[in-house]
Amino acid sequence: MSDIAQNPQNPPPFVPKIYCTYTRLVPTAELDAKRHPRNPNTHSAAQIAAIAAVFEGNGVRQSIVVSNRSGLITRGHGRLDTALMLGYEAMPVDFQDYASEQDEIADMVADNRLSELAEIDEKKLVEVLKELEAAGHDIELAGFTAEEFAKLMDVDEEIANIAEIPKMQLQAFEHYDYLAFMFKDIRDWLRVIQLLKVAKVDFSISRKTQKIGIGRVINGKILLDRLENPPRDPVAGTVQ
Repeated sequence: MSDIAQNPQNPPPFVPKIYCTYTRLVPTAELDAKRHPRNPNTHSAAQIAAIAAVFEGNGVRQSIVVSNRSGLITRGHGRLDTALMLGYEAMPVDFQDYASEQDEIADMVADNRLSELAEIDEKKLVEVLKELEAAGHDIELAGFTAEEFAKLMDVDEEIANIAEIPKMQLQAFEHYDYLAFMFKDIRDWLRVIQLLKVAKVDFSISRKTQKIGIGRVINGKILLDRLENPPRDPVAGTVQ
């Protein structure tokens, strides 16, 4: 691959601000021909737009990785797509060694998969984004659009306004246990609530609220009574 020399004091045209280590700068047109044909990862327009906002605001802080073995990109296809969209003529590339094609593919898949396994503490996320906003920092540089940030704020406000649920006051010798029963067939569910005399249950399934089931807690004494004295078929006289 060809190399583009970079003078930090006078960078070439259309090269982003770079704050990461890299082997050398490589023309984006050349990198575009080095995409890995086995790459299963795709990048939506929304993701590319988010990366673009970060590039323009914070610069590039992670290089594209190219295999010395095959000359193909193993990490950074999305960064390349963003660079091409922004018109960058070159991007920082880190050339790395891989022992085999399988090692290349495994690392390429892991690049996206490992980040997907991370879990976000939404409370801490809201706190951090609020701090950024209070400091006058552009929220989009953290990867969130103004609309997404507003939704997080709405949810945070709703949670703050939820009344605290009082703790159950137990009397002497009281103890509460429960079993959960799942019914995939609505007919089985209807039969059970009839047998256990569960009243005032909304059977409707609303597409608007996307409900997939209705649940209730019933008195265990009723369950025991029905199990010990099961109803009999009035015609055949058999136990149901």
